[in-house]
This record gives sequence, C-alpha cells and structure tokens, in this order.
Amino acid sequence: MRKLIFKAQAKNIIAVFLIMSLLTAILFIALAAIGGAIGYAVNLSYARSAPSYATEVSKTCALDGEGDYTFTIPKDKELKILNLTDLHIGGGWGSIQTDRNALKAIHTLVKYSRPDLITITGDTLFPIVWSAGTLNNRKGANLLTALLDSMEVPYAVVFGNHETEGNNTVLDREELGRYYASKEYCLMQTDKTYTDASGNEVKPYGVGNYVIKVKEESGKLNTALVFIDSNDYMPGAGGLDWSYDRIHDDQVEWFKQKVDAISELNKDARVLSFFHIPLWEYGDAWTAAMNGDADATLHFGWAGETGGKSYGGKEDSHLFDVMQDFNNNPDKADCVGVFCGHDHYNNYSITYKGIRLTYGFSIDYLAYADIKNQSWQRGGQLITLKSGSKGLDFDVKPIIYEGIKLMEG
Repeated sequence: MRKLIFKAQAKNIIAVFLIMSLLTAILFIALAAIGGAIGYAVNLSYARSAPSYATEVSKTCALDGEGDYTFTIPKDKELKILNLTDLHIGGGWGSIQTDRNALKAIHTLVKYSRPDLITITGDTLFPIVWSAGTLNNRKGANLLTALLDSMEVPYAVVFGNHETEGNNTVLDREELGRYYASKEYCLMQTDKTYTDASGNEVKPYGVGNYVIKVKEESGKLNTALVFIDSNDYMPGAGGLDWSYDRIHDDQVEWFKQKVDAISELNKDARVLSFFHIPLWEYGDAWTAAMNGDADATLHFGWAGETGGKSYGGKEDSHLFDVMQDFNNNPDKADCVGVFCGHDHYNNYSITYKGIRLTYGFSIDYLAYADIKNQSWQRGGQLITLKSGSKGLDFDVKPIIYEGIKLMEG
C-alpha cells in the first residue's frame, strides 16, 4: 500500500513539475515576444530618426546608359567612400541591445566621415536563433535600410556568408537581394548578366554582381567599383567547419568582361573590387609583409585572428591571377585594390604584388564571442578618389569608432 501511495505521489510531483515547466516556457516565450517587439520598435524608431548627410557628390549619383549607377567628381573635388563590413544585425529579441549598438556605430561613422558613398562588404545580418533569437532576416534588413535611407547617402551592398545562413531564413538570398535593391538609396543590383561561350546572355552565380562607375566632370571614367558575391558555404557545409565558398568561375568570367568594357572606356581607369570572403592572397600578403618581402608593403593594421590566419574560401577562385593579367597589359584598366570583410579581427591593408588588399574594420557586436566588449577592431575605412588621379593613387585611412567616441566626449 505504501509503495502504491509513494508511486502516486511521485507521479503527481512529476505532473506538477511538467506543468510548471510548460507554463514557465510559455511565459518566457510570451515575455520574449513582447520584449522583442518593443525593443525592435524602439530600434526602428532610432534608425528612422537619423538626419540627412547627403553631399554634393552623392547627389550626382544616377544610372548611365549601360544601366550602371554613376557618380561624377566635380573638378578639383574628391569622392569619399566609407567602407563598412560585418555589421551583424540580428533583428530578434536576443539582439536588441547589440543591434542598437551597431546602428549607433554606423550612424556615428557616417556623421564623422560624411561620405559620398557607403560600401558594405558583407555579413550585414546575423539571423541566428541562439544569438539573435530569430530567423527573420527581413527584420534585421529593415533596421539597417531604415537607418541608411534616413541618412540619404547612397550605399552599395554585397552579401557575406551569414545573411541567409544556409537559406534557413525567412528571405533567401535572391529575395533578400531584391529587398535591398528596392530601397531608395541602395545601389545593389541583382540582375546583371554576361555573354557565355555560346553567345547567350546569362546571369552569373551569386546575388549582387554589379559595377558602379566614378567619372570626371568631363565625362571621362575615373574608377570602376566592382561588387562581387563571394557566396556563403561549400555545398553540404555549414558555418561551424569553416568550409567557405568562393567566387565562381562564371563570376570571374563576368569580371573579365566588365574590366574589358571598362578598358574600352578608359584604359587608364582603375578598378577597385569589393566582396566578403578574402582571396587566398590575403594570407600570403600578411606572411610576406611579416617576412620583409619586397612584394608586400604594409600600410596599416594587423592580423588579429588566432594565429594571424586569413579564412578564405576552401577553393581558390584565381581572381587575383586574373587581376594581375590585366595589370600586365598596358591596354587594359588596372585592378589596383580589393576590399573584403569576414575576419573580424583582421584589419590590415597591404599592397601585394601591385594590388592593395584591405580588410575592413568590423562593426560586429553579436557574432564573435565577447566581441561586444572589444573596441580596437571596430570602425570603418575612408577611401578617397580624386579627380585626375589614376592607378594606385587613391587613399585608404582607418577610422576607429572608439576614437570618435572619445573625441565626442
């Protein structure tokens, strides 16, 4: 009898425990949903309240006859580009504060540098459930574009490996690309094509391969900014094994055709390229610079990733070789600079074998463990293009967010 009573009591205790656990879980989810909605609304209001920082040069942005966005540098003026990367905006209940920090950092950097164009080299979003508390990447994208459109500075975006995280998110890469491209000040284009070996017009791999032109007041082409989707993960791979994808062969062919077309307009024009995952040559450049190699000139920065590693694609795209081929041809435009993101603690800029390879300073408050408590790696870079200049005659300067905060008090 006592055993039966004990078993009955044990069952009752288990039942009560399960019910209480279920109620606690429901309460937690309800509070998280309410808190997340309130926090998101507050962040969205902050993003929409940013003032305009439009400049004289930014207002020259328009589509040309080839369907490319084009800026015009007035005589004796310059075009300033603020390069940002790895924003990692979550958009969920778990990232309310880190999203606010990221939005504030972006706002502060734009206010300080007053650029004519903002370039963002990937990982704009981080819709990861265990970090942001959501898979809804539309919400994070809405926060970012609300801020950027409010500031009225044109911005060009390429994707990283986290925006859609294996296409488990609300918007896939194609849908997210169209979402960005629909925004008033976003210059991203997702429909560019090239001519394949059979003479067919086809769309290259990835989402967001496009060109922005910078012209002199006379109409002469000064610089071509080429944006390439470096994609996310190798087929069947996930983020934890670091099997990153690369720029695919048809994208390299698209790049070659674009530089050929640019060369027809002006063989003395320069080409700057923007994408997320670094080329293998980034790691080679750092090693060469540390060894005192004559082919590598360190301009600034350091390799802060563990072991000084550069986490490029699992396979080589050979894009660097193609760039060098153009540089060795006097009748072709020179590919003089590359800007990437991806490795949040790497922020060096090295001219390697005639091409300046630059890591962006990250914004990230969410993705890397404890990175929200770091400061030395957070900021942007100001790229300056002057009228009448060519080749390696462009300037890149780091902007440290913590330094701006100290100056502003």
